[in-house]
Amino acid sequence: MKNKKSDENFLHRPAKDSKDFLALIVESTQDSIISINFERIITSWNKAAELLYGYSADEAIGKPLTMLTLPEDFNEVLTNIDEIKHSKKVKIFDTELKHSDGRHLFLEVVMSPINDEQGEVIGISTIARDMTERKRTAEKLLDREQAARRQAEQANRLKDEFLTTVSHELRTPLNAILGWSQILQTHNLDASETNKALDTITRSARAQNRLIDDLLDVSRIITGKLRLDIRAVDLPGVISAAVDAARPAAEAKNLRLQTLIDPQAELILGDPDRLQQVVWNLLSNAVKFTPKEGRVQIRLEQINSHVEIVISDTGKGIEPEFLPNVFDRFRQSDGSMTRRHGGLGLGLAIVRQLVELHGGTVSVSSAGEGQGATFTVTLPLLPVSRERASDAPPSVNPPMQISVATTDCPPELTDLSVMFVDDDADSRYLFSLVLDACGAKVMTANSASEAFEMIKREKFDVVISDIGMPDEDGFSLIGKIRDLPNEQGGTVPAIALTAYARAEDRVQMLRSGFQMHLAKPVEPAELVAAVANLAGRTRNPNLDKNA
Repeated sequence: MKNKKSDENFLHRPAKDSKDFLALIVESTQDSIISINFERIITSWNKAAELLYGYSADEAIGKPLTMLTLPEDFNEVLTNIDEIKHSKKVKIFDTELKHSDGRHLFLEVVMSPINDEQGEVIGISTIARDMTERKRTAEKLLDREQAARRQAEQANRLKDEFLTTVSHELRTPLNAILGWSQILQTHNLDASETNKALDTITRSARAQNRLIDDLLDVSRIITGKLRLDIRAVDLPGVISAAVDAARPAAEAKNLRLQTLIDPQAELILGDPDRLQQVVWNLLSNAVKFTPKEGRVQIRLEQINSHVEIVISDTGKGIEPEFLPNVFDRFRQSDGSMTRRHGGLGLGLAIVRQLVELHGGTVSVSSAGEGQGATFTVTLPLLPVSRERASDAPPSVNPPMQISVATTDCPPELTDLSVMFVDDDADSRYLFSLVLDACGAKVMTANSASEAFEMIKREKFDVVISDIGMPDEDGFSLIGKIRDLPNEQGGTVPAIALTAYARAEDRVQMLRSGFQMHLAKPVEPAELVAAVANLAGRTRNPNLDKNA
């Protein structure tokens, strides 16, 4: 009853008491409430304003509003005040004001006109609610969302790059296999040429088989289907087999391949074939990225309860920003068309997964570009000593079965001058032989720059160019050719012969200045027909029939 009576007294209290009560409400609210006149001087300041801005009422009242506003936002605040004065309407907006300690506050502000008894606007009431934490939380969420979007875009970009690389890396050896197989069937080569053809086919088939093995290994790792044949393993034997497999590639570049083996290294528990794959992947990576006359060293050392396999080189090194991504799937420091080194970007990812399946770790260090790199594999020893295992035999890649079709050599290309550009020596030799057999005069170049210099000096009827080449790609070459005057070969017909075979690749090549696009692997007869067609040398069946 007492509370009910108090409520009734409140409802019927005099206006003066009501104003006092409203003043109490203003002082008690958690929202900052201040008032200003049209000279933009602060005329009132509640308790919440003290807490929000850090100034007491005595420090704020009588001071200009500029003590709270940021210089860059002051004009906006003035505009809002003027609009309220003339429209007599409430304005709600977000703004940024400053605390007494200099901190920026993000606020939701409600500005209302203060009217006198005659309804005239005599000032502005400003109610502000601190939204700083909410805004910062929203910004963090936005940053996370943007980061997630960037990661998704990066993943899509890497996927597209990888698919393009897979297409290129698989089609390039197929080109040699298919081309030389048909040459063997349709041409009478001497013994030397036949052996060269068979060597190229075998080398290309093994290269493609390694690529397919890497793809299958990654698939097994991702799906958890990779199985290890675990037994006691003698690492010196495994390393020796891997070194023997890598030695021909090292000798071809005149690299010093040094081996430092601790003869007292104890057995480990693992799969000898997979461990040999780890060592071979690291060795072949070192050989690939080390220039001629360089050095590659492999060292096996036992340290306490584990062994370390350390492979170091004097090669191109790894840039600091790429080091964290070295063992990521599908990542290559250079994934562009002008990259110098092939591969799918899977070898080091497979190394990490295989090492971790053996309970070990792998790490990499490099002082930077041109400073070489060092890979360190750490593997645990057998907990109990066992009889030393026999040397693991080196893995052998089985030959692939290739089916071929017969081809002929239409039409005649007698005295047609052809420039063939490709960084792959096997492709240059194969197609120069094919075109030469059809009567064409073929000149070859292993780079875009070499080809361009020859085109400026010589007159060619047709140019055939690869697209993905080191340093300068086929797009750059065709662009430079099209910039030449007509008399210097600026309008020479050109064919893009490349392993980049997507529809968008074809469109890009045609738009860049090529008249024709052929995807590797290409039939020799198809290439011959394309060259003849582009040079205007195709036979007219109707004319032949009339003759």
